[in-house]
Amino acid sequence: MTREAGVTSLADLAAGARLGTSSLRRMAQVRYLRADLDVVPLRGNVPTRVQKVKEGRDGLDAALLAGRGSSGSSSRGRSPRGSIRWTSCRRLVRARSDSKSRGRSHGPRRAGGVGDPASACQVAAERGLLASLEGGCQAPVAAWVGMRDAGSGMRLFGRVTAQDGSVQLTASADIDDNNPVGAGVRVADLLRAQGASKLLGR
Repeated sequence: MTREAGVTSLADLAAGARLGTSSLRRMAQVRYLRADLDVVPLRGNVPTRVQKVKEGRDGLDAALLAGRGSSGSSSRGRSPRGSIRWTSCRRLVRARSDSKSRGRSHGPRRAGGVGDPASACQVAAERGLLASLEGGCQAPVAAWVGMRDAGSGMRLFGRVTAQDGSVQLTASADIDDNNPVGAGVRVADLLRAQGASKLLGR
């Protein structure tokens, strides 16, 4: 969300704007996309973070919240006033390694339901990538499943970003429905070949 009216995307923020987020992963990705922004840690629950931006505390101009978090801050299930969206082609949704143990799915696959085979396949591929890279909750590792160029079948995309935003590595692989985890392993191998282990401090 943003304090200034009329800002509808990350690209609309003025150079030098101070943006807060609680995620080290999002900090790295924003620094890669907008090196001219002042990206800082932002603590507190969602209502607290929203209020900090509204009041301009600590010089904050905007905050980057997870989609579910921003929705959850409204009693009617809508995003807070002044919310902005991170353009989908720039945002990669990382699979939470603990989502199964907590009994819930994350990101776009929530609409498919817990028993949806396509959703399960996508989540397995994303988890395979995260597990192979040993990425924790705050690691700058991201994954996203999309359609293949031919429009048939699914493809896993992965990214690793340097904490200072100076480097971002990207790789992808087709998903075999019979072995979705294998796609995660292949993408992880491709990322490691580009130097992902160094960026992750391995």
